[in-house]
Amino acid sequence: MEFPDLRKRYWGRRFWARGYFSTTSGNVTDDVIRQYLELHSSK
Repeated sequence: MEFPDLRKRYWGRRFWARGYFSTTSGNVTDDVIRQYLELHSSK
């Protein structure tokens, strides 16, 4: 309702992709995150 031009352009399609997003990883190293993603991406 707030952006009628977007409604016309994206009618019937998804505006946002399904996925995951993290802005912070806290006290976890890049290597730990990489290992986690490698183990869980095969699903």
